[in-house]
Amino acid sequence: MKLNIKISDKLKLFFKIAFVSVVILFIVKEFTSVFKNFNSEYFFMYRNKLDFLNLLIIAVLGIISYIPLSFYDFILKRKVGIRLRNRKLYKYSWIASSIASLLGFGGATSLAFKQYFYGDYVDDKKKLLKEIGKIVALNLTGLSIVCCTYMGIQISSWNNLGIIKYAIGIIALYAPGFIIYSAYKYSKTRDKLEFFSTLGIIFISFLEWLTTIILIYATLRITGASISVITFLPIYIEAAVVGMISMIPGGIGTFDLTFMTGLEVLGIPIEQTLLVIILYRISYYIVPALIGVLLFVHDFGGKINKKFNGLPYEIVSKVAYKIVVALVFISGAIIVLSNIAPQYLLKIKLLKEILGKQVLGLSIGMSVVLGFLIMLAALMLKYRAKSIYKASMVLFILGIILSLTKGINPYELVFLIIVAYLLYLSKRMFYRDSFVVSCKNTLIDSGILIASFSIYFFILITFGTHLKYVGIVRKMPYKMAYKFGFIAFALVTVIYVAIYFFNIRRKIPVKTFDQCSE
Repeated sequence: MKLNIKISDKLKLFFKIAFVSVVILFIVKEFTSVFKNFNSEYFFMYRNKLDFLNLLIIAVLGIISYIPLSFYDFILKRKVGIRLRNRKLYKYSWIASSIASLLGFGGATSLAFKQYFYGDYVDDKKKLLKEIGKIVALNLTGLSIVCCTYMGIQISSWNNLGIIKYAIGIIALYAPGFIIYSAYKYSKTRDKLEFFSTLGIIFISFLEWLTTIILIYATLRITGASISVITFLPIYIEAAVVGMISMIPGGIGTFDLTFMTGLEVLGIPIEQTLLVIILYRISYYIVPALIGVLLFVHDFGGKINKKFNGLPYEIVSKVAYKIVVALVFISGAIIVLSNIAPQYLLKIKLLKEILGKQVLGLSIGMSVVLGFLIMLAALMLKYRAKSIYKASMVLFILGIILSLTKGINPYELVFLIIVAYLLYLSKRMFYRDSFVVSCKNTLIDSGILIASFSIYFFILITFGTHLKYVGIVRKMPYKMAYKFGFIAFALVTVIYVAIYFFNIRRKIPVKTFDQCSE
């Protein structure tokens, strides 16, 4: 009997792998034919039309459309009795759902993550596993309701849909069938918790699919496609059903191909549709998954830190402190140089790859002033004062805001986030309420700042005569670069002199031997 079960399981696995392999081969073949006439210039033309506000709207819609996925666990908490605060529950739910959505595997990843997170906070682990399985099974009900709507819209041309109509019809029956079954079961058992939990899961699933439809349709309209919701909905549902049948994580390939060919028939270029799909996958899968990974690393790190009595955090803080001082100074230098000699900087392959053509996207004189202020803050970080840490964080936040107003490159955003996060990690290293400026440090700092300003003006003199304008994001006249350079020099000098004279009068607090207690 055991041998038969093992053979049966192996056959199922074999057929599943064979089916997915055939689907992938079909996708590759069809994509090859679809992209024969692909025009990369058109693709970049559509991409360049998107400004920061457009990308921000898409990103926000992506996060909003993802939020419902984490609502399932509030129902799970009520049914199983998970002893966690709602805030922590939502964090764990986000981690599990976001990573599971990216990896796929038919809900198995989500099942494993939730069992890992909630296992220690429930009395009955078997019940937890069972209820998670129910939620995974009910995830399809949202698509089922959407398919019912689709059938209502396409009832007149139902027979022209081909073989896909049978799959749509079967999925459309799933939610109504489950609701009828749950109502019948409730009439027998009078179990309100079970019945209303089922209805709640179905509603969340529908909300999840509805927000996804809004995300993709809004992205289409933002990129300039002229298409009505009634025309868009059938194409999306057909693509979603094909993607689900393929059993490939996220329907990657099958959904994309069906969606592109469907919109191409309506006159929307493949290049534009591909951009829409890329933006959708980044906003709906990649961004939430990155947030999930960060939350997981933070949570896991907290557990390890607690286990070893705070030693790992102390080590990370010290390492992060030394790295962040260098990175903060480099960030300030790049912000300044990117606006006065962009062509020169872009010759450096590493900077071009990491930071992109716009580097940090800060424009006009604000970038020059802000860059030098960040460099000054980096020099002051060695005093480990709370006030310097806070000022550095404010400058970095201001830098991020200013860069976003002029359009952001993914590489830029990652760079800024890494530096800001490292600065945050080193927060505990900045514990002093005051500090004393030594003559030695003053001479070193002054030398570094004078050298930095000298390099700035040297580059202006050397390259300025060959450049009509400096700056990439926004054209800044050559004379203005000098003007803001002097403004930055004056501001940095005044601030540093003020810090020096304010702190030079401070005396290092000391105690005599008699004042010290044993």
